[in-house]
Amino acid sequence: MPKGVYIRIKPVSEEDRKKRSERMIGNKHGSGNKGKKHLEESKRKMSEHSAKIWLGKHRSEETKRKIGKNNSKFWLGKKRSVEIKKKISESHFGIRPSLKTRLKMSITRKGRMHTEEEKRKIGISSTGRYKSEETKKKLSEAFKGNKSHFWKGGVSIINTLIRGGLEYRLWRKSVFERDDYKCRKCINGGYLHPHHIINFSSHPELRFAIDNGITFCKGCHLEFHKIYGNRNNTKEQLIEFLNKKYE
Repeated sequence: MPKGVYIRIKPVSEEDRKKRSERMIGNKHGSGNKGKKHLEESKRKMSEHSAKIWLGKHRSEETKRKIGKNNSKFWLGKKRSVEIKKKISESHFGIRPSLKTRLKMSITRKGRMHTEEEKRKIGISSTGRYKSEETKKKLSEAFKGNKSHFWKGGVSIINTLIRGGLEYRLWRKSVFERDDYKCRKCINGGYLHPHHIINFSSHPELRFAIDNGITFCKGCHLEFHKIYGNRNNTKEQLIEFLNKKYE
């Protein structure tokens, strides 16, 4: 048969396409290669060839949408094995998406809420993981001020910024640990508050002094400030409050 470019005169009908598709299903298509796997060298060559073809080219948004839709249909109801998940994880290790890619991902997920099942899985995967103090400090610096997506142009007061900072959180944790995570008034646990014995706002030099903190439960903390107010609190007030019995 002579070589050359052949132009299809008659278009392929939907019926013909359907017949061809049916003939290629199951053992009729590629039965000779069933169960065989490509060699690593073959995989590498195919990958390089594909990279050369797409070099400098970009798929249209319509094409990307179709590919995504087809992939979604293919994986519908299927689950990747643990081995496959591990390989995917290892292949992505150390790769940081570009700012443009992260922006696209953010726009894609905008307005989407996690389902209860997703929240449960995230919780399970995070169980037993603890960030080191160094990591916490880096995260704090990375999202501080206008780096945070909650940034509103610097409208927060200075006290709010300090209370949300790493140094305050470390002070709070140290006070709770010293008091064995119990309220010093009612000796209960629950939702705890760290209370500044000498006022936070008027004595900046004592803000992170562990001796200037004491653990209260939410109820006892509210009761203290209801009796003594929120300003000019003293150590004498604290002693009186701790010795006072509930009626």
